[in-house]
Amino acid sequence: MAAESGIAGGRPRRTTRAPIKAPLAMTEGESSGSPGKDKTQASEKTSADRLEYLLTNPRSKLTKIDISDVLSYANFLDLSPGSQQLLVALLPLTAFTAFSPSVPPTHVDYLPPQVDYRPPQSDVEAAVPLDDDRMDVDAQPSGSGSFPGTQERTPATLDPAVFTSPFFLSAARTYQDHLYSGWFGKKAREEVAQFQSGVHEGTLHAEWKDDVWERDHHPQQNPPRQVDLTALAKRGLLQQGDVLSFRRHFSRSSMTVEKDVLIDSINESSSTINVLVPPRTTPNLHATLLVNGRGEPEPQDRLQLMEDIADPIVLASGILDIDGRVERADRGDANGSTARAAWKSFTVWRWRDEMRDDIQSQMTMARGGRERVGTLFYLSTYCHGK
Repeated sequence: MAAESGIAGGRPRRTTRAPIKAPLAMTEGESSGSPGKDKTQASEKTSADRLEYLLTNPRSKLTKIDISDVLSYANFLDLSPGSQQLLVALLPLTAFTAFSPSVPPTHVDYLPPQVDYRPPQSDVEAAVPLDDDRMDVDAQPSGSGSFPGTQERTPATLDPAVFTSPFFLSAARTYQDHLYSGWFGKKAREEVAQFQSGVHEGTLHAEWKDDVWERDHHPQQNPPRQVDLTALAKRGLLQQGDVLSFRRHFSRSSMTVEKDVLIDSINESSSTINVLVPPRTTPNLHATLLVNGRGEPEPQDRLQLMEDIADPIVLASGILDIDGRVERADRGDANGSTARAAWKSFTVWRWRDEMRDDIQSQMTMARGGRERVGTLFYLSTYCHGK
């Protein structure tokens, strides 16, 4: 059995143990290449890299925590005395309990140093001019407090409440925002240094805010969409029962034409309007047409019906044709002033809600108790850009 255990398949078993090597002799001054020393250097380098990442990288953990948990008085006390002294040197004088407000010598509330006058003890002493020994000058002006630079910054005099001050926390959160925005990264620091160098050399300058606005907000290149009466009807700016009061002065013929027309209905499919126009030079509509719930107009009223009106120019032209006092050649020119004049010639009159069912008042009041809403030109401004 012992022979069989040492032989496998008729061949002797080979050992897998590595041979023992003889120790190498080292000469004096030759480095041993200790892995522990290399590990320590690598660890230090890694710590420096991690600190750089923590303080400058936008993905730092400092951007995801409450900064007040890190910058606290309890953590400050856990630091070494040397680290505490380095940190307190960066804080302002107001962070220390020994601070008292002060004013500079140029301030109106500044008080000059107080002199403690000591009267002379003899006639000989009175004849000698006063020297420094006979004059006590306060180091601080009375009521002026401490001056910057004279107060000692030490961990012992640090006010613990500074870590919970709203001003301190606001500055800490601002630092968090800047860290998250990448302003402490290598690229951002290089860009700032390049800009400062360019400003110093005169090759760069900060853009004016007006130039930046014009660059980021390009004016609309597309012309405004043409607005007609259908756009006003779709938005409820023109309604059935409204009165359109037309008034226009023609300088060529020294003629002023006035005429009220009634919006009889609005076509649902096209939103065009149908209006009733008084005959010839009659300026006003009959009172029976101006009340709510009116019936059909009488034949003797000889009203004219204009249907499917979408353009105020067409409506104005039809009214002038019915009036008949101004020839077509005297109505305007073709340079666009006719269109603008047409929009401004019509004023919309409409019932208020409390007047819509007051038939008695509608029978006695002008335009059936309707009130002025505005010109078509004014109402059309609500349709631009929509």
